Amino acid sequence: IRKDGVGKVSFRGAVQKSSGAGSDIVTLPVGFRPTAVQQHFTCSGYNGTVLVGNVVMRVLNTGELQCLSLSSIDWVDLSGITFYTD
Repeated sequence: IRKDGVGKVSFRGAVQKSSGAGSDIVTLPVGFRPTAVQQHFTCSGYNGTVLVGNVVMRVLNTGELQCLSLSSIDWVDLSGITFYTD
């Protein structure tokens, strides 16, 4: 997770999904959270190395990053998530 000089937060890399839909993957620190109440993003979901399809992710202004998809995926590529902070 990176934040540039103008407040743009960008994700790079993948996380392993271990819980059901709506559970928190990580909580972002203050200063890395979006200003909107919630923002949705579409990311790629994988079973092993096989692309399964799109996965809907949500970032809350309280810092929680959540996977909203119920599909049978193991990994989520977070590289498509970018937003601005204050």
